[in-house]
Amino acid sequence: MNGVALYLQGFGTNRDIDIGWNQIQDQHGSRGIQVYGHADGDRIDDVRIHDNQVSGSELNNIVLGGSDGATEVLGTIHVFNNLIVGAGDSGLRINDPQGTVFIQNNVLYGNGTPGYSDRAQLYIQRAGTGAITLRNNIIVAGLDQSYSLSRPRPAPPLSPPATTWFSVPTLARPGCRLPQPGSALRGCRLDELQDPGAEPGDRCRR
Repeated sequence: MNGVALYLQGFGTNRDIDIGWNQIQDQHGSRGIQVYGHADGDRIDDVRIHDNQVSGSELNNIVLGGSDGATEVLGTIHVFNNLIVGAGDSGLRINDPQGTVFIQNNVLYGNGTPGYSDRAQLYIQRAGTGAITLRNNIIVAGLDQSYSLSRPRPAPPLSPPATTWFSVPTLARPGCRLPQPGSALRGCRLDELQDPGAEPGDRCRR
């Protein structure tokens, strides 16, 4: 399918919106879910994106923020219990320095065309300090794929600075498996990943 599947696009105030229990697949030339403003003063707030399977978008599977207008658009956004898989670009992209985004209990896997350094499972393009909460997610990068990307660098602090990170080679080891959110299997913390010397695939453990 061409175009954005589900698009919150401002043109005023969009508030108290629930996007849940959808299967969105193969959006050619665009994105699965897009939250983006178009005019000065647009506001998109109290949005819950949950229990969706979003896969195979040519660009991002989910993008939050950005505007054609002169003002930022995001209020509070909750992203939880989603399966975000196989986008050609970054799986989840955040682009708003004022919005508050809670990312919880999601699986992000195999997003970003392998070999492209500007694509990742999670791309924090712009975000305010402490405005993003990353909790109890599973993030899996395949060969030549990235876990997370942030610009400008250094990355803005996340709250709390921990989630679960795996690589495909790590998951292939005996005794190592892709868990469900909340399981006891742990990978690398985000602060370890932000260390250029870290090797997140080597820290998979029970």
